[in-house]
Formats: sequence, C-alpha cells, structure tokens
Amino acid sequence: MAIVTSVSLTVSGNVNGESITASGSLTVDETSGTKSGDVTVNQPGGSSTIAPDSFAVPMPRCFVGARSVTPDVVNPLRLLGTRFVSLRVTDFRSAGQLSLTEHATLAKGTLTSHQLVVGEVRHERVENVTGIREVIEVAGPAHLSAVGSYFLETVSGKKLPVTYHHFYRTFTPNPRLFEAHKKKKFLLNARVHSTYRGQVVSVSTNSTVEYV
Repeated sequence: MAIVTSVSLTVSGNVNGESITASGSLTVDETSGTKSGDVTVNQPGGSSTIAPDSFAVPMPRCFVGARSVTPDVVNPLRLLGTRFVSLRVTDFRSAGQLSLTEHATLAKGTLTSHQLVVGEVRHERVENVTGIREVIEVAGPAHLSAVGSYFLETVSGKKLPVTYHHFYRTFTPNPRLFEAHKKKKFLLNARVHSTYRGQVVSVSTNSTVEYV
C-alpha cells in the first residue's frame, strides 16, 4: 500500500439538537507518527465543548500514520485497504453519548473521510485530551473492532473519563493479510493537542502502534 501523506475530512451532523459541520486536512508523517493540520468548524455558539471528541480524536483516526514500535508491525490501515466504513460510539457517562459513522477511501496517498456525528453531550469547556489508549482486534475476514479510552480535562481541572467502541468493515479486503492476523490485537497509544482560533481548530497528533 502507498504511503499515506494526508487526511482530508468532512463532517456533518446534529449534536445537542443543533446542526454542525466541519472540514479540513491533516499532513501525515509516517516516519515520526505525527499528523497536523487545521479543521474549520461551523457549530452553534457555546458548543465548542464537544470538539475534543467529535473533531480532535476520531477525525485524525489515530492509527493512520502511526509509528510502528517494532519494524514487523502492520498498520491496521493496511488491513482496511482503499475503501472502508466505520461506526464509533463514544460514552461520556453522565455527560452524554455521541455516535459517528464514516465512509473512507484511500487514493494517491490521501485518506478521504466523510463522517456523520449525532448525539447529546454536555459538560464544561475542555482544555485538553489525555491518555488515549486503544486496542484494535482483527474480528473477521473483513472486520476490525476497537475499544478505547481517554480523559477530557475541563477548564475547572476535572478529568472526565471517556470510553468508545469502534467497528470497521473494509470493501477491499486482503484475504492473506487478514488470515495472517487472525485474532491478532494492536495497541495504539496517542497524544492529541488542539488549539482553537475561533472556528478553526488546529490539531496535532503523535501516535504509536504495536502488537499485544
């Protein structure tokens, strides 16, 4: 599979009863395991508290461009191939829940991701996302499943624990690769940093992937 050099994003949906859209692009450096770029967000006033989950975490798709801890690790994107769909459900406990669906294609080094997000989530303004940890499992001949967690650090210093489940189905499976990784699990660790400038969110991630 070709090296991924960028991620192109479009998001639409309804959160807390309000329409929301976003679009942008991230530059990928697979050698260092980083992604960075700007996302323009159109959302109702006062709704920026949802941004760390619906924008900063799922959109960069942390395993995309992740640095392999050991040379033998096959990035999960190689299993998903050039076209896949996914579903992510994120639980904020008493603060609410978000659901996100995605259709993604990979061509000429660019992963293009179209996403739809819906749900209700209400909490204090978030200043940071920490402790992103995800276990990805090969769940079938064309499927991956993932369970992850992280913390939202709010403006008052509280830490809100967040968990999520993510399911992927590829339309371009590589049977030999899936068979070789049957029941295999990956561990993804990531750091996400977001800076808000009005409607523009600057996102940078640093991530690693290894077998467990």
